This record gives sequence, C-alpha cells and structure tokens, in this order.
Amino acid sequence: MSFSSINPFTNELIAEYASISDQQLADALDLSRSQFGAWRKVDFPDRSALLRRVSEVLLANKQLYARLI
Repeated sequence: MSFSSINPFTNELIAEYASISDQQLADALDLSRSQFGAWRKVDFPDRSALLRRVSEVLLANKQLYARLI
C-alpha cells in the first residue's frame, strides 16, 4: 500500500509514498529513542546552531514543502 499526496484544488497527484511495515516503524522509533540520549547531551549553543541551519534549509525549500502539503 502507498500513500498519495494530491492537490485538492486541481486533483493533481503530487507524490506517492510507500508505506512501511510495523517492524520498520518500530525500528525507526527505537533509533529515535536511542539518538535522543545523545541529543540531550549537546549543549545549547551547538543545538542552537544546528536548529538555525535546519531553519535555513526549511526556508530555502518552502515552495517544495508547500506543494507537498
């Protein structure tokens, strides 16, 4: 099964996404839990710099993301 992103105004297919199994989901959640431990230890100035970079990437690609929503 896959999931489709469809423009509700034009009914145009924007993208399709493959579904994942329960095990793939469990693995992804386990990975995120394990990585959070490392993230908790990152000091605030370093976290801030990383999140600013994330912001720059999101803003640079906002048109792409807008089309997907």
